[in-house]
This record gives sequence, structure tokens and C-alpha cells, in this order.
Amino acid sequence: MMTEPSAGVRITVTFAGRPATASSLVAPLLYNKTRVLQFEEDDSPRTIFTDVYPLFEGGVAGNGQVCPGLRFSDGCGHSRPYTAAVAINGHNPYNNSVWLDAGSGRDASKMTWVQAQELLDHGWDIENHSDLHTASSPAPAQQLATLDALIGNRLQGYKPTVHIVPTNFAGYPTAAFAANYVAVSSASQSDGLPMLNRWTDNRVRLLDLPATPFVYQRYNADQGGSESTAALLSRLKMLTDNLMAPGSSAADVYVQRVFAHIINFSVLKDWMDYTQSIAQDQLWVTTLREFEEYRRMSRQVVKTEVLSGNTLTIDLDYTGVSANTRFQNLTLLINSPEAISGIAVSGTSGASYNLATKQVNVFNSATQPPALGPVAPLPVALSGFTARRESTGVRVGWRTASELRASHFDVERAADERTFALVGTVAAVGTSTTASSYTFLDATAVAGSSWYYRLAQLDTDGTRRYSPVIVVGLAAAAAPGGQVQVRVAPNPAHAGQGLSVTLDGCTGQEHRQLLLFDAVGRVVLSQPVRPTAAAQTLVLSLPDSFQPGLYTLRVVGGPQPLHARVLITQ
Repeated sequence: MMTEPSAGVRITVTFAGRPATASSLVAPLLYNKTRVLQFEEDDSPRTIFTDVYPLFEGGVAGNGQVCPGLRFSDGCGHSRPYTAAVAINGHNPYNNSVWLDAGSGRDASKMTWVQAQELLDHGWDIENHSDLHTASSPAPAQQLATLDALIGNRLQGYKPTVHIVPTNFAGYPTAAFAANYVAVSSASQSDGLPMLNRWTDNRVRLLDLPATPFVYQRYNADQGGSESTAALLSRLKMLTDNLMAPGSSAADVYVQRVFAHIINFSVLKDWMDYTQSIAQDQLWVTTLREFEEYRRMSRQVVKTEVLSGNTLTIDLDYTGVSANTRFQNLTLLINSPEAISGIAVSGTSGASYNLATKQVNVFNSATQPPALGPVAPLPVALSGFTARRESTGVRVGWRTASELRASHFDVERAADERTFALVGTVAAVGTSTTASSYTFLDATAVAGSSWYYRLAQLDTDGTRRYSPVIVVGLAAAAAPGGQVQVRVAPNPAHAGQGLSVTLDGCTGQEHRQLLLFDAVGRVVLSQPVRPTAAAQTLVLSLPDSFQPGLYTLRVVGGPQPLHARVLITQ
């Protein structure tokens, strides 16, 4: 059942002093994120509940693997789980049975209504994929209505607002928009509506979404007949790289949609772990419904505000919000040079705020995720991470300035900066306010090859966090197979010191440019270079004014872009 929104919400912002100016604006995305990733599975598969749900929410997957869950911050001191969607069909066209109904003759590969209800209860979405998944007989409008009625009957009155076009049958997108669906998505469609992106599978810029009806393009994560799991994982990681890459400006917001019918659990887990490791908390992993309803709420909620003395009063009027709006949530950004001393929100089902960043999240419905748990302090403050060659292998070392409920460290290695595998585990001190040092010898690292290393730090509740990636390369030698690579050292680096950047295997190639981006995509350093040796090294100066955080080094201008992650500390 939908919960009616409150007619009015009031946000009272109290400043430390009397501000010369103060106002608010609605953030482009909920939680003020800059990237959106949506994932769904088609045709009612059981795996959305047995594999994707425990991986995202936390739990035991169908193969028995314990998953800690995947989280992002709401920007105000709380964590949120990744959510996804499943597109379901209604009746089996061969015997007219209901796919999700229980019974001895049911298809065990399909999910059940009980499982679908649990997904809904945790903020996931059930999408209309047509009743029979047929082109006609009955017509598209009738198939949408029949499945809507079935879903409402089985799922406590739930009404979908997202339609996934079966195959590319004509008439479905037009019928969905006529029935007031908030969004339509497909790999292709035959109604001639605009499609983003029609010819590529790249991300879509939020500013490029048209105001008139259009169909969202979906990237296909199904494994091809001759495609290996390694190749599938590689292209999904590339998809993540493209989504998270800097835009033309720091204000740009990008969206990517991915679907599968059934995806290999190991591939999904490795892809999602990789995605979270480079997301830098810029990423909102959500459903198309929640994303589109946020865009609609941003237009329909009427905001008024009054500044009096040291108080800014913001009123939100929800009376114009469309019916059947499940996610009635907004993020506001307070714009004032004056520091904020307090924020109060009334008339909502929940709220969170950050006085320092001046961000307020307003949840005006009963559909927010059940848990609004605080974001725990980072269990480990990593102060150093190195890897060097020895006669018996590669010695990996790291230092921590402090630890809180730390369980252990997994040392992971890759040959390509992407496909990491566990090579060893080291127990952590646990909880400590003093510095600790660790070392691990990777005796299996083959000599004569470049290797990438990262640490996975696990705390006692199973939460996993990754370090930046470092590389042990070949001294003064070309990269294997003519492959061009970039190496940085030290990593982590310190503001006020130099960052050594080595380009392997690009002798005599055209001029290149080294660009260092901060976490919001701004270029903070730029330096030209023309490699003249098999291993060309130069030093970037890091000013004392650099803020601590994770930066991205990109090398552009050659036939292939290069990048590396750099952690800068003070």
C-alpha cells in the first residue's frame, strides 16, 4: 500500500550567527550523489532473491556464501543498502498458470510472491514486464492492466510504475505512458520513441534526459554463448569505469542501467565489489522507480523559504505530488557562508542532516529502507601501504594509525588492476589507538611480471573496505606484450611531497597529458609528458594545500587512456 505524503514539511535551519544570505536548493540526486547505477533481472527469476538480494542487503547467498552487504553513505552519517529490481510476468502462456503462485507444479526457477513481498519491504522494486510476454492477443494495454491487477492482489495493493518492454514489441511503451507509468526501459523498442542511449551502451547525462516520453536503454549483462566469465566480468568493470569517470564538469550527473536474465553469482559479486571499491561514495545504487520518482518529486514539491535573523525556515508543500508516488524523498542543500548550529525537521516520517556539509535528507513516506544505521567510523586508519620485490617473492607491508573492531586483512593480487584474487590473510590487532605494522610475503608472485596489490580490510561485523591499488612493476623495462601501463609511488602519498609517476611501454608515442582529478571530478594538477624511454618517470609536486582523500590520475592523449587511484594523506 502507498502511504499518503504529509501535506507539509518544515525544515528550520539555525545559524551560528546572522547570515547575510541563506537559501536552499533541491539536489540533482537523492543523497547528493553524482552517479546512478540501476540493476534488474528479467522474467521473474528466483536468483534475484537467492543471489542479488543477499549480496546487496547482506545475508547468505544461494551457494552458501555469507555476504556482508553493500552500502553507501546518505551523506549525513547513515548507511544505505544497494537496491535493485525484478521485472515479472503474470501468466504462463502455455497453461495460463501464474508464474509466482505456489504449488506442486510451479516452475522452481521463478521467484514466489512471498519473496517478492520481502523485496518490496526492503525498498526494492517489482516491475511490469507484461502479463504473457507476447506481442499481442491480448493487446499491450490489456496485458499491462492484467498484470497490474494481479500484482495488486498478491502484493498488498502494490502498483508498479516502471514497465520493461517484452522483447521489442510495438505498442508497449505507448501503452505504459498512457497508463501513467513513470518510466519505460528496454534493450530496444518499436514505437519510435526517443531512446537513451540508442546506439551506445554508455552512461546517460542527467541533463540530457528529455522532458517528453522516452525509453531508457539497458546494458545487457547476460553471458554470451562463447563469452567466458572472465570476459563478462571485464566488460562489466569497464562499464563501471565509464560510469565513474569524470564528466565535463564536476556538476555533471550520470546514469547507467544494467539488466540480466540470470547472472553468474561470482561475476556479479566481483563486479559489485569492484564498483564499490572505486565509487568514492559518489554512487547511488537504486531502482529506476526511485530514481525517476525523485526527479518527479523535485518538480512537483513546492518549496518556499524565509530568512529571519539567524533562522532560515523552509516549507515543502506536497499537495501537488502525483498519486502512486512510492518514494517521496528529497535532498536539500543549504547555501550560506554562515556556519549552521542546528537543523530541525517536522512533518516527515524521517530525516537526516549534516551540519558541516549543510545537507538535509527528507523522507516523507513509509518506504525508506527499514534500517537507518549510523555509518561506523572507518575501522582502520591506513597510514602506509607498500609492495617491493624480494628474492623469494613480493613483500607487502602496511601500517595503521589506529584500528576499531578490525578482524583481519585480505591481501589481494591482480595482473591487470581489475581481476583480484586472494593470496593471503593477516589477522588484525583489533582495536587500538596506537600505530601497528603488518607484513606479508607473496611467495607465489611470478618473477618478471608486474603485479597489482590491494588490501581488503574486514571488521568484526563482516564489513569489507578496500585500500588503494599499488603496483610492483618491472624496473626500466617495457610492459609485457607491448601493453602501456602507469605506476605511481608512493601510494598513499603525502601532501607537500612528490608523487612519482612511471609510464611503461609507450616509447616514442605522441605527447600525453597527466591529469589528477579530485573526488568530485575537478582537475587539480596537469602536466604534459612525451615518453622517450621504455620506462619514463616524472615527479608531480603535491602542494601542502591538497585535501586528504582518494584522487584519480589519468593519462590521456595516447591510443588508450590510463588511470590509477592515489590516496593522499597529510
